[in-house]
Amino acid sequence: KGSRDFTRLTRYSDDFVAGAERYDMGEKSNFALLPALEASVDLLTHWQIPRIETSLAALNRSLSEKLEGIGLSCPPETVRGPHYLSVRLPETAPDDIVTQLRQKNIYLSKRDGHLRITPHLYNSEDQFEHLAAILKTYIN
Repeated sequence: KGSRDFTRLTRYSDDFVAGAERYDMGEKSNFALLPALEASVDLLTHWQIPRIETSLAALNRSLSEKLEGIGLSCPPETVRGPHYLSVRLPETAPDDIVTQLRQKNIYLSKRDGHLRITPHLYNSEDQFEHLAAILKTYIN
């Protein structure tokens, strides 16, 4: 209780705010995480945002080609972000495809008949091959 008043941060209280808000950690100061934030920003600065974008665009292009190769529809590269791929699912795809994929340790989301895929720098071609093979079983 009273943790929003930064002028009193060193006056600790054993009282909690009422209701579920007592568990709310969003938008709160967590000074222990500042070194991790600094290291992350340093790493991003070292990698350089344009180089990250180029790498992600190449990964995204490769994934798109694999998915189109199994019959899925992806928007052209000229209208998509380098870090994001929206794949149209056929009407025959199961409604719970995201749940079924999660059981195979594949974490995607589904929005309005499309799979939302966001490749990361740590993803590999082998993972894309695996994803395409798994998705192929759902669309054929």
